[in-house]
Amino acid sequence: MHRLLVSIALLTTSLIMAAGPTMARELRYTKIYYPPTKTYYELVNMNFSSGGLYMGYKSTTWESVRQAAQRMSFGGVQGDLARVTSPELDSWLRYTFRPERPTWFGLIYDCKTRTLQYPGGQEVPKDGYINFHPTNWGPRDAQNRPDCGRYAVTFYGAYMDLRSNANLGTSWALNTSLKYYGGYFVEYATGRPIPEYEEIQRRRAEIRGSSAAAGARNPEQDPQ
Repeated sequence: MHRLLVSIALLTTSLIMAAGPTMARELRYTKIYYPPTKTYYELVNMNFSSGGLYMGYKSTTWESVRQAAQRMSFGGVQGDLARVTSPELDSWLRYTFRPERPTWFGLIYDCKTRTLQYPGGQEVPKDGYINFHPTNWGPRDAQNRPDCGRYAVTFYGAYMDLRSNANLGTSWALNTSLKYYGGYFVEYATGRPIPEYEEIQRRRAEIRGSSAAAGARNPEQDPQ
């Protein structure tokens, strides 16, 4: 049964990705299960409601979005900012959700201890996965650490920004705890897929796939 549910989760992701050009944009307010971590992930964009309606430009700090993530829940589990603990998960999040703006996630550089920490204060292991851009601050490089004294902050938050003018590519960056960004990744460590939700997502993905296929078979003609 568990293998079946995992297969459904993976099928849902595959169908969303295959749904055509209309799905190539940012995927927000949709929870997707990632089997290797047994966790659901969701991209929240504060400039849009859950129905996709543009609400005007909004943004907030890393600490504020963490508090917002902790107020969210799914499958009986409290949400939190997503920990990105492997290159596979890092790539999957970017490919699956395609964030269109700077997006906070669950990692900080703590100025007091000079360590990288996950939400809750757990220190990232010395061999733990990080993906900071070489021209950005190097938290593990004593000669190139974030300048905490200059900005009088207690920590720096981690974010990703896939926009071409950000010059980060697929790497991460740090910014001060005073910086405002409008997107963030949430995780729900359910430990398993939620069958009812997966079935709904599977049906929605199939409908999108069918609609895209129908559009490909009957392309609109230019007016004469």
